[in-house]
Amino acid sequence: MLILFSCLQNIAGQQKQDSTKISVSDSITNTYKEKLDRYVGLRLDTNTNVSKFSFINRAPLKNIDVVPNQDYQARIAINYKWLTLAFSFSPKIGGLNDNVQEKGKTKITSFDFSFNLKKTQHRLFFTKTKGYYLSNSEIYRAELLNQNIFSRYAKLPDFESIQLGSETFYFYNSDQFSKVFSRDKSEIQLKSAGSFVSFLGLYYSKIDGSEQDLSFLNLFTNKDIPYPNINESYYGAIGKGYAYNYIFEKNFFITALGIPSVGVQYSRLQYPFDAADTNKTELTVSILTEASIGFSDKKWFTGILGNYTGFTSTSKGNKLAGTKGYATLFIGYRFAPPKVVKNTFEYIDGQL
Repeated sequence: MLILFSCLQNIAGQQKQDSTKISVSDSITNTYKEKLDRYVGLRLDTNTNVSKFSFINRAPLKNIDVVPNQDYQARIAINYKWLTLAFSFSPKIGGLNDNVQEKGKTKITSFDFSFNLKKTQHRLFFTKTKGYYLSNSEIYRAELLNQNIFSRYAKLPDFESIQLGSETFYFYNSDQFSKVFSRDKSEIQLKSAGSFVSFLGLYYSKIDGSEQDLSFLNLFTNKDIPYPNINESYYGAIGKGYAYNYIFEKNFFITALGIPSVGVQYSRLQYPFDAADTNKTELTVSILTEASIGFSDKKWFTGILGNYTGFTSTSKGNKLAGTKGYATLFIGYRFAPPKVVKNTFEYIDGQL
């Protein structure tokens, strides 16, 4: 409880003070970091961050793994001053993301943006994925054949998921530590520095099979307990951790972030036919980690970023553990902003 109270107090207590300092238009350089507000940053990522699900089967050691037909995503992000906008898409290169005949078609809509105050960083993101397939269909081959499903994978073209989230980070040592260096790259970390960080995350997710016939899933388990066709959850978490930017050979870097957190998740499960809906509340303990390595100067930057999240939830004495991890390869270039963009931001800075 002390951790929760301390994090809320630090984030909420500083927000009012920071709100009057949203302008970061002065290109300040000190011995630890340099702001690059006179440049627009354009960044291209390729990553493996796709939404995958595993239904827990009641048969021993058998899960039902439902994944989209996406091997990777590409993401384009543009940053200027305190704002970063980005969207993701799924290119078809070298046969990847293109096995539609066996796995079906997947459509992903994804965008995110972040903005930075003096000591805080705020991120908002939205992802919608439609079109999945049963990736471990081979272990259910007999059951699928009995349902006249003869393809290599069982396709779920109308199965979809939605993720919506908001994350706020408060950095205590923002005078020396660059909070945007690991991701947005609107600053350069000149000397190694670290900072304690408080975290607040709010999330909504929905797994929707209401337009998809999921009756065959019950062939793999107890037919009297159907799988929910809609699973909605609301999740809030708060925590404290530490971040560090290590600089070597002038322009090379290693960044690391680790934040343990605790939270509460409320879930609503809707079942097909006449089965009663279920609501449940869970206590969740999780850890968020990020690490990157790469190169950055005033014009070019490139590197690899890895993200890992592990969690444990408890509900009515039952525990569930899960993990999510992905890797990102990125390259970016900084250039002078168009006049209209520069004038627009200067006007906004002046009003704030």
